[in-house]
Amino acid sequence: MKIPKFHTATYFLIAILALAAVLRFHHINQPLVDVFSWRETSTAMMADNFYDSNWNIFYPEVSWGGDGPNYQGREFQTVSYLAALLYVIVGQQDWVGCSIAIMFGLWGIFALYKLVRRVWNEQNALASAVVMALLPGSIFIERSFLPDPVMVALVTTNLWILVVYLQTERWHYLLIAAAVVAGTF
Repeated sequence: MKIPKFHTATYFLIAILALAAVLRFHHINQPLVDVFSWRETSTAMMADNFYDSNWNIFYPEVSWGGDGPNYQGREFQTVSYLAALLYVIVGQQDWVGCSIAIMFGLWGIFALYKLVRRVWNEQNALASAVVMALLPGSIFIERSFLPDPVMVALVTTNLWILVVYLQTERWHYLLIAAAVVAGTF
């Protein structure tokens, strides 16, 4: 069995993703007191309600509306639902939702790298990954208990897969792109 060789760009990409992870996981146990605390709290509240009472992902619920169901019309609840699922294993902790956002943020950096590499070249792809990894706004948002990193990562992934489809004309890439875009709503 022949082991595939990594080339230098792969090591650079791994280093970029590792640096991005370190920057995003710093103070992961911080309570939800950021500038977006109201939105983080609302997202965490929906995760709590999935975990405590209603596992139907199509009926996200907040707790501030009084008696009865307090459903909210929001984006697809990927972060809050995954957090609720992980609550079963590790308990209700704010860092769980932040970690999910971080993981999607790291995937978004990887997807951006793959997209730019397909459209331009390796150097531009690595430069794009470095910018996204170090951009303060990206770091700030991707370490928050918010749905935004999921949407950015999935949209970037979808663009990458659509480019692959347009370059190869293989229909299965178009079907994968359709499945990925379904998770962004």
